[in-house]
Amino acid sequence: MFVLYKQFSPMCEKIYTDKKLHKLILDEQFDGYVAEAFDFCSLYLGDHLKLNLLPMFSSIKNVPASRAIGEPSLLNYGPTLHTNYGADQTVWDRVQDITMVTSFYYAFANLFDRQHTQAQSLMNGDVRHWKEILQTATFFFYNSNPYIQFAMPRLEKSVEIGGFTIGDSKSDKIDEEYDEILNLRNSTVLISFGTVVLSSDMPSNFKNGISKAFASLPDTTFIWKYEETDEKTLKNLNVPENVILKTWIPQPELLSDERLSLFITHGGLGSTLEVAYSGKPSIMIPIFGDQLINAKMLSRHGGSIAFNKYELENSEELCQVIREALFSPAIRSNAQRLAEILRNQPVDPKTNLLRHAEFSAKFGRVKSLQPYNVHYNFVQFYMLDAYAIIIMFIVLLVYIVYTVTLRVMRKCFFGRKTEKLE
Repeated sequence: MFVLYKQFSPMCEKIYTDKKLHKLILDEQFDGYVAEAFDFCSLYLGDHLKLNLLPMFSSIKNVPASRAIGEPSLLNYGPTLHTNYGADQTVWDRVQDITMVTSFYYAFANLFDRQHTQAQSLMNGDVRHWKEILQTATFFFYNSNPYIQFAMPRLEKSVEIGGFTIGDSKSDKIDEEYDEILNLRNSTVLISFGTVVLSSDMPSNFKNGISKAFASLPDTTFIWKYEETDEKTLKNLNVPENVILKTWIPQPELLSDERLSLFITHGGLGSTLEVAYSGKPSIMIPIFGDQLINAKMLSRHGGSIAFNKYELENSEELCQVIREALFSPAIRSNAQRLAEILRNQPVDPKTNLLRHAEFSAKFGRVKSLQPYNVHYNFVQFYMLDAYAIIIMFIVLLVYIVYTVTLRVMRKCFFGRKTEKLE
């Protein structure tokens, strides 16, 4: 996390020392202050300005934050990056889960601690520790959805709002160009690897594998988000006729169109939520980070297939998976069922976010939502002292029973032997 700290540090220093920004924020007299908790810069600033903080995390779970606010361990409730979950889980998966969860905790905790030291030095020490900030915040927002992600224990102050940015699909209209593209063939596939890892930066063997797989399906149109514009470079890609390259795509609009048959995605959480809400089958090809968990999370619903990125050069296998996702009635039915569940969930994510934000703005900190276990040390939190007493009591009880039984047996055995001798 030292690399991340170095990347975040100049931005953090800027907002810590920008007095005009501080005055602008204070002059607005905001009732609440929503800030990302992937890094703590803006939350430290909000704490320094004595604002009503509403931390938000852009992924499904923040390990150190979850522990800091008093939630139980996440172990056995979901997989980590490279482990199996459920019936396929082995003892080695559990060993790796323990090491990964522990690593996540200390890595992010170290980042937050470094940023806390920086914030204190630049804002005259008037900043609380990140654990105290989280513990005293009324709510903690997660960009997760309970009907998509793995079922996990959470406190009432943990509010899941995944999908709050997704609007009514019926209102998304496609433009004329894409309307014509969607009418070219009976099936159309959208492929995008997001904005961080670009398709144009892929290894050549991966690109060739993808192109060959697409060429094997001439009756399907492929809209590929490909960021290269140089014509010479594009000629070397050998793109088949049924592939249309675009440097940018209107992803939400395309996903909401009935003529789109399949979405091939890197599995970023935004794309994961969008395709889940759309009811479209998908192929998840995670590249790094939480995308690996997102792929497992969505594919377990049966409407998506997780595909190993290192198999992209294998055009035959990729083609086979695309055919399965395109033409399997079960996969399509499962994807549509999940979308129907999301459309009918008891509390809409946007409503959930607004109601909790308004509640926090009105009442501020609600102490009853904060469990007292956050004040316990390691021994108290895991009740090791209590377990030690119980174990000692059991050992003592076993010893007493053993001693009494031994004495009774000796008395009975040797007593009878003495009687016979007499």
